[in-house]
Amino acid sequence: QIVSSLCIDELPPTSKMIISTSKLTFGCAILMASVLQAQTPVVINEYNHDDSGGDNQEFVELYANVTTDISGWTLNGEDGTSANTSNGSLTIPSGTTLNAGEFYLISDDLDPAIVDLSITGVSLENGADGLYLADATGTVIDSVIWEFADWTNPVPSWIEGTGIYGAIQLHENTRFNSASRSSDGKDTNVNGCDFIVKEWSPGASNNGGFRS
Repeated sequence: QIVSSLCIDELPPTSKMIISTSKLTFGCAILMASVLQAQTPVVINEYNHDDSGGDNQEFVELYANVTTDISGWTLNGEDGTSANTSNGSLTIPSGTTLNAGEFYLISDDLDPAIVDLSITGVSLENGADGLYLADATGTVIDSVIWEFADWTNPVPSWIEGTGIYGAIQLHENTRFNSASRSSDGKDTNVNGCDFIVKEWSPGASNNGGFRS
């Protein structure tokens, strides 16, 4: 719990002023080290839910840390403020196996040549919402919540830390950006330590680009 509190994206704005960069880096490093032996097999590696245009660049990218059969897995949307908490679901087709280090791109907006599956069925809404990835038995494997500061519904059991606390709008210009894991597959189970905003790389490695 002490280490989690050092992740700056986890904290209310009034608390961020007192957290030093050295403590933040140290805290996230310790937390990452503590989960290396329990590596998440497949993660939500990158996503865009709200851009500066007409929200016409939405996508979710999965990444496999280890070779995994994801047949029958589901990607599920969660609404943080509406009475109907479901933002839909989609099922990954049978016969889908990701090799270690492989990406799987889900979108209706991006170049079909790089997209693996339509995102039809899941709504990536602006505001306080989230996504979770579940295996074929319904066990939650990974999740991300954004704009948790405005979340009013009961907090789901699968939340990682306190999600991404503040609002993020992703820019649609000559250098698009997205919410990405700071390195492919990194998962401390604390969204605020794992995700940053950087130049997007849908269907390719996050290990490059710039931080904004």
